[in-house]
Amino acid sequence: SQPMLLHAMGDGTAEHISFWGMPLLLGALYKALNETSPKWGVLSGLISIMVALDSPYLAVYSLTASLFIVPWYLFKKRSLADRIQLYWTIGAISAITLIGGIGIGLIYQFFPIKTMLASEKISLLTMNATDLRTWWQHDVQESFIRDSSLPPTTLSSFVLLIAISLLILGLPKSLPWALAGCFMFVLSLGLNDRVPVHLGQWLGNYGKEFGSLLIDLNRTLYTAPALGLIRFPQRWLVPAFLMLLCGAGIGAQRLFGFKLIKQYALPLCFAVTALGTFSSIRSSRLDLNFPYQELPQVEFTKYLANHAQEGGVLLLPQMRPPPKS
Repeated sequence: SQPMLLHAMGDGTAEHISFWGMPLLLGALYKALNETSPKWGVLSGLISIMVALDSPYLAVYSLTASLFIVPWYLFKKRSLADRIQLYWTIGAISAITLIGGIGIGLIYQFFPIKTMLASEKISLLTMNATDLRTWWQHDVQESFIRDSSLPPTTLSSFVLLIAISLLILGLPKSLPWALAGCFMFVLSLGLNDRVPVHLGQWLGNYGKEFGSLLIDLNRTLYTAPALGLIRFPQRWLVPAFLMLLCGAGIGAQRLFGFKLIKQYALPLCFAVTALGTFSSIRSSRLDLNFPYQELPQVEFTKYLANHAQEGGVLLLPQMRPPPKS
């Protein structure tokens, strides 16, 4: 998904470039619960361990998505044999995940994370939050001025409109994916105190009150142990849009179930993909001031590079102008 992908490339946030684990885990969970298969339950537990080892961010994203998606497939009519299989499946997932979680927790003890002050955490949750005006500004205006030190992180309204339309078509099966996506989008707002102002300008007093309610909700949610690990709220845009796309996939499956449309399924997919790609390029405007930063010339690094023996590895951090730095 497009939001934050370019940002990840610029900042070196590998969690949002290597995003393979979460879709794989969600797919395995779907197979395990929908088919009540203990084998897929075991596989889901093993994948969850790999995801947590790969990135704490992906572990938090997957856990949050599971809270909405897993219950949807639990509470449905089943025969006695299916219920027994379901219990074995849930037991396999829970046991392997619990054992892996304890092991990963012990491993993380060797890599303690520096505790932030409350003021520092509030600053991060406020400064790195989603701006509700981003899509409108980047899609409507023919040209705009943006911070050239940062990559564009916008999402095309055309792609969003197609995803939401297919998601609505997929109701009620797509409902848990829609709820998960909306919840993650709310989390991406962080503690942005401009949200009530913007909603108030668009929707009046009701919008302002609703915006204040969202920020107060986030203020409570970000005190939770897992959600508190996400220091940059804007990163929630990536899994949020992934949830919307999964729901859209359910709608597309229903759409292609019609005989008249089914025979044109492949060219329609190519056409929508092409339109979405061109629309995303236009909305992100990669041609306007793409971030460019010169690496510093350090003399001893040249010495290390030209030395006959093996030398140390030097990591050069990317420095950005305030307030982003």
